[in-house]
Amino acid sequence: METHSPTSTATVRPFGSTGLKLFPIGLGTIWFGRPWPPKNDSYTDPSQEEIDTFMLSAAESLANSDGVFMVDTAAAYGTSEQRLGTFFGSHPELFAKAVIATKFGGSYEKEVGGEFGFDPSLASLVSDFDASVRRLGRVDLLYYHLVSSLPFEVSMAALRNAELTATLRGYRAERRGGLRWLGASISDPKVFVAAYKEGLLDFLDVLQIPMFFPNEVANEIEALFKAGKAIVLNSPIRYTAGKQTPFEAYRQALTQPHVSMVLSGTRTHLAETAAYPLIFAN
Repeated sequence: METHSPTSTATVRPFGSTGLKLFPIGLGTIWFGRPWPPKNDSYTDPSQEEIDTFMLSAAESLANSDGVFMVDTAAAYGTSEQRLGTFFGSHPELFAKAVIATKFGGSYEKEVGGEFGFDPSLASLVSDFDASVRRLGRVDLLYYHLVSSLPFEVSMAALRNAELTATLRGYRAERRGGLRWLGASISDPKVFVAAYKEGLLDFLDVLQIPMFFPNEVANEIEALFKAGKAIVLNSPIRYTAGKQTPFEAYRQALTQPHVSMVLSGTRTHLAETAAYPLIFAN
């Protein structure tokens, strides 16, 4: 199967200082392994066949001219990592082309069991990362998973933890599990601003933030972008539901000046979503 995208080079963007130039839509895979969006009563668990068919389409429609594409998952996304690993195991040519991003510090199993599912600690890093590598085969980009439900001080304590930072730096330096880049997925703008002011984001390569962030932390985003950080927006539809059409939401996200990529969690509108960057580039 031909996996190179037919998209114009005008639609790719530099991904921070990583050296990559990627199509500006990346693939979010939370629905591969757990109900999404939250409280979605119509959610059905996808079969591996559905995931495989979807991934084959995504690998073509969301790739740059060299066939390289972004896949985003997390330890907290239920069976998403396992299912991606199964797919890549059957498609080594696409495994070689994928930029595989995951996040540490979350457990869907704990959530299902009635516990709070997020713990961005050193112990979680050590257990989650090696497990993610086993499931996925490789991790290129690893994020802290700092969700908005985490107390402010817990998120800040994780970012301030010198031993945790040193361990992450060490993993990146030794290319442990294939790791090349580090990031933080931060869903609380107060955490984002405080971490920026303390210089806690300086050693990272990528910042992933919700769609609404640029309205609240525009100066910080601009400074980080100009310092060479890739800026990734997530949840463009979730945070604009009922306020904007998908077309309007993606136009707002993709035309902002300091955005490297927008993650799409679509299950049923992949072709439509992949066309947006081509439309907005003209």
